Amino acid sequence: MKKRFIAVVAVAASLAVQSPRVVAADTLKLRIANWLPPVHHMTKTLRSWADELENASDGALEVEVMTAPLAKPNGQYDLAKNSIVDMAYGVAAFTSQAVLAPASR
Repeated sequence: MKKRFIAVVAVAASLAVQSPRVVAADTLKLRIANWLPPVHHMTKTLRSWADELENASDGALEVEVMTAPLAKPNGQYDLAKNSIVDMAYGVAAFTSQAVLAPASR
């Protein structure tokens, strides 16, 4: 699972680097949405990954791991889809709760 996550994020970062806005700036700033608390191990892992990405890009990339959640886990995809953030992640096994209508009598 971790390898898949790293691969997906690497592809997203490479696509972002190839975008036209790279030409206009010396440093491309990428924002990754984070819905977990700052003490969670995934938040720390994201920051470590972001540091490695910044170092590997020789300063061409700056990655901001957001500290406040903009959406719940099931809304992470929409954040990236609507260009609110550059990258987001969610829970692969997440399924939303169906809202059941009360039974009619």
